[in-house]
Amino acid sequence: MSRQVSLDEKAVHQATAFLADDPDGLRAVLTAVDALSEHPYPADAFPFGSTGLHRLRVGRYRVLYTVADDLISVGHIARAPSDRSPFETPCAAVMESNVVRTVAHRRLLRQLQKPRTHP
Repeated sequence: MSRQVSLDEKAVHQATAFLADDPDGLRAVLTAVDALSEHPYPADAFPFGSTGLHRLRVGRYRVLYTVADDLISVGHIARAPSDRSPFETPCAAVMESNVVRTVAHRRLLRQLQKPRTHP
């Protein structure tokens, strides 16, 4: 079953902003969006909460869309920052670099560093 794909005005505006500095990435996004008409739930797509939204990963880009009976509506196109992996969270980056440690983290580290005594 082939569905019609529609890009909201916001998604078109967001895509236009990426056109100047990453035309190849945007081309991949638009190809993946076109493919949604035949396969609305590809392997790279995940449910986004319980709102009926789906998130599609295309390289550095993320596309949010909804699927109705015969219409796929793309509402958001965004790009992950290039200075980190798309799967790495900012909190994990801070934790790994040991830049910030809260009191709870320090306490936990002290407990882990203490030698264990067995009764």
